[in-house]
Amino acid sequence: MSEFTVPAALRDLASLRTILKGEPVFRVDTPARHVYFLLRGRVALNRFGPLGEEVAIHVAGARLVRPERVRHLLLTEGRGKPPIYTLRGTVRELAGQLGLTHESLYRTLAAMTRDGSIERAGNDIKLCH
Repeated sequence: MSEFTVPAALRDLASLRTILKGEPVFRVDTPARHVYFLLRGRVALNRFGPLGEEVAIHVAGARLVRPERVRHLLLTEGRGKPPIYTLRGTVRELAGQLGLTHESLYRTLAAMTRDGSIERAGNDIKLCH
């Protein structure tokens, strides 16, 4: 995988953190203070039932969050409502900034266009929902 670079708007605030297996990232009723980009491995969102049983609500792997990286970029660096991000280089360069291969980003953009999440016109990418 190419080296991960966070979106420019967040670059000065970012830091790399290794989280060990089983270590909580956050807990219920704790205010959200960070945005996490998963570089490798997987993370599970778990809750505990009334008898203390652990229930996995969602499991995500690094390869499963590509659309969220694109969505986050549009929300943080796009202009207007709905946000429109203007590509300032090549898709290959953007892929490197998002920590993706260019093939993966092309596939992600195509899938997001097909499902109506984004619209593309020239160098502009608009978040639809």
